[in-house]
Amino acid sequence: MAISSPGLGSGLDVSSIVSQLVALERKPLEKMQTAATFMQTQVSAYGQLQSLVSAVGDAAKALAKPTLWQAASAGTSDATSVAATASAGAAIGSYSVSVSQIARAQSLASAVFTAPTDVVGAGKMTIELGGYNVANDPAFTPKTGSTTLELEFAEGTTLEQVKTQINAANAGVSAAIVRDANGARLTLTSTTTGLDSTLRVAVSDATGALTGLAYDPASGANPMTQTQAAVNALASINGLAIESPTNRLTGTLDGVTLDLVKVTTAPVTVNVTTNTGTMRDAIKKFSDAYNALNTYLVTQTKYDEENKIGGTLQGDSAAVGLRNQFRAMLRQDSAASAELTRLSDIGFNVQRDGSIVLDNAKLDAALAKPAELSKLFTTNDTANPASTGLGVRFQKLADMSTGTEGVIASRNAGLKARLERNQDDQDKVNDRADRMQVRLTQQYTALDTQMAKLSALSTYMTQQLDGLSNLYKKSDN
Repeated sequence: MAISSPGLGSGLDVSSIVSQLVALERKPLEKMQTAATFMQTQVSAYGQLQSLVSAVGDAAKALAKPTLWQAASAGTSDATSVAATASAGAAIGSYSVSVSQIARAQSLASAVFTAPTDVVGAGKMTIELGGYNVANDPAFTPKTGSTTLELEFAEGTTLEQVKTQINAANAGVSAAIVRDANGARLTLTSTTTGLDSTLRVAVSDATGALTGLAYDPASGANPMTQTQAAVNALASINGLAIESPTNRLTGTLDGVTLDLVKVTTAPVTVNVTTNTGTMRDAIKKFSDAYNALNTYLVTQTKYDEENKIGGTLQGDSAAVGLRNQFRAMLRQDSAASAELTRLSDIGFNVQRDGSIVLDNAKLDAALAKPAELSKLFTTNDTANPASTGLGVRFQKLADMSTGTEGVIASRNAGLKARLERNQDDQDKVNDRADRMQVRLTQQYTALDTQMAKLSALSTYMTQQLDGLSNLYKKSDN
């Protein structure tokens, strides 16, 4: 390959000339890159805007749920005896609860073995959950929904292995080995409380000590001893007798769960009240989400006179329009409630900059009317849009704005399309400049070569003329 060094023949700084001419050709790139950077900043700004609008939509969605305005809380005068929790729609009121018996699970114990490693023999064991009606009919009634546990033990099975197989089945009975001064006993305990979770243990085809692990009062086969009887919980609510197989009462009071912890010596008062704290938090969360959105839009769309700097979205019609839509909705009325018709009625004070400051006195008064608050926020009247709740309206506006065909998605798509066109234009400028560099380099290289030839010819002619001149000078002498 020939080594080329443009400029050596002519003395011209070819590389510098070509570089400067190509740089002039690339000059439009500066504006294009600046524009691309700004558009990318706008894309990022719209990404943040989408997040903030979604947060407002989520907060509005919470306000639009009727269950929020039915929220209740429960407390008791003695939580160590009776604990209480309330869900939406709970029966508001005060209740007197007395507990005369706590539900317990049945426990059985075997005869004494020397050690857990004692061999009990071989055979089959069947364990069932159910109930005995000993007073009238000792027959066993299996518990609805329970599964009969059937186990088979090989010759040489130990007491420890019986325990392990029972527990591995996870069928509503727990086995353990209890050691005392006399030796080791196998204990069986129902994992659920109540009379309908009593155990029946049948042993068949048994050899050795395995026969001593049966329990069935109906048949009189009771080698195992009942150490704790299964009993139901007994309580009263406002004087009405309650019996339950578990210590958790659900469905006894609408929306209220009572946990019976121990027998009471005096009635426990359970108070179920409207949970205004949850409602207040939801309203505050909406206010905070709205203020964050408003602050962002104000900052992004304003012009800073002092520093002569415009916000990223200054003059952006989509952002300005979105801000105006949300501001206008703050002042809308709803005909859903006759008492609370607008957000200002519940303490939403809109400031000059569009932000919300909550008036706690007004909010407290509104929270005393949860049914009216529910109407204001949750009503969805498609036949009469004027009666649609404000929570529903804000949620719809947010969803529409952030949807695939919403203003934010459309603006983002437009910006990204412009970025692609900008990149295409940059690629064209670079391509044109690269081709120009090749062309100029070739042209200047050719010029350099030609000038080198002319320079050599000039040198040759000068040498010849100098030779002739010297020849004439000798002839004259």
